[in-house]
Amino acid sequence: MNTQQTTETLLETTIQALTNGEHTTESGPALVDDWLNALSHYDGLANVREALSSLQKALLNEADPVQIRVLLMELAQYTQAFSAQEATSNPDALRRLANTLQGLIISADQIGHS
Repeated sequence: MNTQQTTETLLETTIQALTNGEHTTESGPALVDDWLNALSHYDGLANVREALSSLQKALLNEADPVQIRVLLMELAQYTQAFSAQEATSNPDALRRLANTLQGLIISADQIGHS
């Protein structure tokens, strides 16, 4: 299995799912599980894996939407930081994912305040 290719495919799948609203509570935990599996092959990502694991638990337990937004923001910040590192192989896709996560959070905040 080519881990780099798998991660790039997962990046595109995630961006598409979030952009198209395909991140329902049914599919969200499965997508997070895919990320946990993909990132298990990389060193130095314990904080990201911990945030993803917390997000998965929150989605499965239908946690408070505020808690989910906090976890999504944390993941967006990690993603943005990784996109700026020189060793990152796909910085554009990581930036798009970070922006998509932030957009999702903003739209959820707007819906909650309508």
